[in-house]
Amino acid sequence: MSKTTTNTTVATNNAKVDFFQSARTLSTRTSEFFRCIIKKAELNTIYGSKIDANNNSIAAIDDMLEKGSGNLDITVEDLNRMRTNYVTINEGLKVEWDKLLKEQASFEYNEHDKKFRKAMKDAKCLEDVKTAVENFYKVYKLDVAGTTFETAVLESIGKKIDTKTVVKSNGTKALKYDVTNALKNLYGVGFEWMVEAGTIKPADIPSVLTDKYTKKSKKNNK
Repeated sequence: MSKTTTNTTVATNNAKVDFFQSARTLSTRTSEFFRCIIKKAELNTIYGSKIDANNNSIAAIDDMLEKGSGNLDITVEDLNRMRTNYVTINEGLKVEWDKLLKEQASFEYNEHDKKFRKAMKDAKCLEDVKTAVENFYKVYKLDVAGTTFETAVLESIGKKIDTKTVVKSNGTKALKYDVTNALKNLYGVGFEWMVEAGTIKPADIPSVLTDKYTKKSKKNNK
């Protein structure tokens, strides 16, 4: 099992980044990566569990309707209304989930993702990582150099124990930058900051995660 550490010291920056100056493709790509890669397993679990829970509720209502609701403090009309509501909710969830699964199945890492991962694989020091992050965002017309956002991204990118490095260095070196998680962290930090800034809208966030990720966005849209 690999162990990741983020004990690299990052200089504190105070400049703010203006995401509205970036290419529209940045927020689109970031929200897509969030749904298809970062939150893929979580989203699939949530949709599946919500649909199953609603199906159980529908089955329970059907059972009450079959046995009659005479002994319950609820009318047949109310039971039917509740059943219809659960069915409608499930239909909506299934449409969303099906769309998400198709998006996940067709997802591809683009050339900018691949260049960043290559740069991270070759990175020997924090300055190399900084350059990789800045070059990634420059492609999307966003200058993050010396900003608080860049600091947040750099602080999220850690190292992990690499057995090959240990062997090749006779045990004197054990850590390498965590290439796979670096890309996920890059997009993950970007997603939260863009939601807060308002360049990623609630409509781009799966409904099952809306409450979690739109609270910051709402205060920016007032």
